[in-house]
Amino acid sequence: MKPSERDEWIQLKAGEVRDGLGLVIGVHPSSLPDHVPTHIHGIATVLSEGWSPDDLPKEFNGLYRLEVSE
Repeated sequence: MKPSERDEWIQLKAGEVRDGLGLVIGVHPSSLPDHVPTHIHGIATVLSEGWSPDDLPKEFNGLYRLEVSE
């Protein structure tokens, strides 16, 4: 997986799909207020686990599901 050249917050509605993300770091802390965020380059993020494509599909706290697409 290759990260994009810039960090990007994306917003998805329930059931919406987004292809071509490459690397998902985590979610905005407002989505998981009971979790302690980690600050990366001054940006607060609730981190997901470091999954490889071999580990997918994976679900993160019921907020999103990562799958490998071709």
